[in-house]
Amino acid sequence: MSVQVSPQWIAMPHRPPSARRDGRRLCIIVPYRDRAEHLKVLLTAFESCFLRAEAGIDQQLPRIFIVEQSGSGPFNRGKLCNVGFDLNRRLCDYVCFHDVDFVPADADYSFPLLPARVCSEGSRHREDLRFAFGGVVAFSVADFERVNGYSNQYSGWGYEDSDLLLRVVRTGMRLESRPGRFLSLPHAPTERDPDGLVRPETRRNQQRFLQRLTGSEPFWDDDGLRSLVYTVERRQRRARNGSVSLDVQHVVVRIDD
Repeated sequence: MSVQVSPQWIAMPHRPPSARRDGRRLCIIVPYRDRAEHLKVLLTAFESCFLRAEAGIDQQLPRIFIVEQSGSGPFNRGKLCNVGFDLNRRLCDYVCFHDVDFVPADADYSFPLLPARVCSEGSRHREDLRFAFGGVVAFSVADFERVNGYSNQYSGWGYEDSDLLLRVVRTGMRLESRPGRFLSLPHAPTERDPDGLVRPETRRNQQRFLQRLTGSEPFWDDDGLRSLVYTVERRQRRARNGSVSLDVQHVVVRIDD
């Protein structure tokens, strides 16, 4: 479904890794549950992406922050992203929200002057690129606080990224589109049950988004970072592979209301 808003995209040129270093602190936030093989592939790709010589290992390396949802309730990607941001907002200058199944081949993770979609190539889904705002997106800390983060109310698959795009547009910001190339790892469809039927939570997400799309009230004021409730159940730092390695933090959180 196309999002009936009018986002103003600025197409960014391709830039080599050597042109993307400015010293500002990046935190990559990965919302996660039950994708161990995907996570292993992604972390290996991050090591290659950020530690290769031309990427500038003498520069400050990004902080990788995995936010794992505990329990068996429907996965809530948007709320996990908010948790990751809340736990890191004072430790970084900008954040990148990164799906675990999007593996970078040639990605621009530099500081975003505007909210940015980093992965214009690689999705397994048919997308209208004018309105797609999922997969891998980047925000300055100030801009993400300005839109009050993601919604906390989209449990299950879909529409939390469309809701985020609507927040950006309604607050008057333009967006960056970067020519990033990614590999989308295969996985079972999450919007449908084993019988191929659309899950009830997906239908509820669609209805909630349509109500917000057709309304005029600033719905984001009361749903997002400022209404976030969660409990950190466990923290761990993943073992480093060598003398130079990425800082990978992993937290398990309970987000059930």
